[in-house]
Amino acid sequence: MRPDFGIHHDKGATRIEQAHRHEYFQVQLNLSGVTHQTIGSTTRPLPPGGLSFVLPYRVHRVPHPPGSRFYVINFSQRFLRPDLEMDPLDLEDVPLDRAPELAPFLFQEFMDFREASRPGSDEVAAIEPPPTRTTPEEAIEAAHLGIREQLAAELLARILSCSPTFFEQVVVELLVKMGYGGS
Repeated sequence: MRPDFGIHHDKGATRIEQAHRHEYFQVQLNLSGVTHQTIGSTTRPLPPGGLSFVLPYRVHRVPHPPGSRFYVINFSQRFLRPDLEMDPLDLEDVPLDRAPELAPFLFQEFMDFREASRPGSDEVAAIEPPPTRTTPEEAIEAAHLGIREQLAAELLARILSCSPTFFEQVVVELLVKMGYGGS
């Protein structure tokens, strides 16, 4: 019988070179060495500071190239959620509001997880959304929206830094230009 929790430090090449699966959850933290991870049918980069989350029985491969360093944490479902009485093969069907701690394991194939980049940060991990493919029209629309949001923020900051009398004058002029009052 496997223990409910285990952690070890891997230096150097992976002992398991082929895709495999196991009955426990696994988290790997890449300390050094550039590699990639394949979970299910998806391959994603796993740079230094990257985290890999693997559900029980999920086919995966995370090569540890020579000279790399990893922390590998293995734990049972009983360790993570003793109250969650469910077949490990059905964990993908658990609603996140019932078991939010499953989120990184469920989304690993679609997102990259990284250790927080700020030293001394209280954050456990920073999440980077996956790169998306956009059309030129979508890119232009997103850039336009970004410029409008930046302009609105700058305008608001300038107005708020002015005197209350100036603000009152701006509001009156705006109302007049919108067709409310004035002569």
